[in-house]
Amino acid sequence: MFRLHTSNDAATLADELGRRLRAQAGGNPLAPALVLVPQAGLKRWLQVHLAQKLGVVANVEFVEPARFAWRLLHAARPDLPRQSPFEPDVLRWHLHALLGEPLDGDALAPLREYLAGDGDPLRRYALSGELAHVFERMQGYRRGKLLRWERHGPDRGDAPSERWLAELWRRLLKRVGGASRAARVEAWLAAHDPGSGAAAKPAPAGLPQHLSAFACANVSPDVLRMLGVAARHCELDFFLPLPSREYLGDTPQTRRAAREWLEQKDGGNPLIVSLGGAAAGLIELLYGYEHVQPDEEVERFDAG
Repeated sequence: MFRLHTSNDAATLADELGRRLRAQAGGNPLAPALVLVPQAGLKRWLQVHLAQKLGVVANVEFVEPARFAWRLLHAARPDLPRQSPFEPDVLRWHLHALLGEPLDGDALAPLREYLAGDGDPLRRYALSGELAHVFERMQGYRRGKLLRWERHGPDRGDAPSERWLAELWRRLLKRVGGASRAARVEAWLAAHDPGSGAAAKPAPAGLPQHLSAFACANVSPDVLRMLGVAARHCELDFFLPLPSREYLGDTPQTRRAAREWLEQKDGGNPLIVSLGGAAAGLIELLYGYEHVQPDEEVERFDAG
């Protein structure tokens, strides 16, 4: 059951989350309630708000969506490490070590030149952090490209600036287990997603009975698909703050597109457009995949 809750007031959604957590408290007292939150600041606000409303918040686990996705991958493949080696804080150190090795080959020539530029030892450390975040984003939004690099390497269609990145990615995978998170997600979806082949697929391992997601507007398409599959076998309450009850999937999703729209003023609400396209992108994804579409929608917008 994929239940979508929307409101223009985050506190209203948090109140509803609290009511549902209280209703679930009658189950197994040793099993923590699981709530997905994308940021540490939002997690802290949610903890304080729920504590004020409920009196106390205990045995509630707040987890980032990407980490929950890795839990599902680990449950399907117990041989995987419990902590994903592809988290930015972990990946940066793999990259730091890799950049300290001989970077032979024509493909890595731009990288060698950059690191040898001024002899600053902090240059490798800073670059490792930046690359870790680049690869982390690509795993969520450019899975196809990473899989192609992993299996076939760069091709003629890649920009010159991407060829060294592709070679670095292939070398990095050898350090972290030989297969990317993108490949693991592809295998997981093939095994459990009804849209990836036969209609009947087994339930994924490691699912809780109830699952909540709060304000996860920037969740990647792959993680959203995994949540959609999970919702076929457990109750998922997805709390999404939105500025309007109107459909936002066709709202401009980039700053440039938003500026162009505001200059033309061709219909719509200027405030909603100026807020950016994160929510619009998620709405488009929610209604773009048949298996992710909500089973139930609950709207709690202010009147007027």
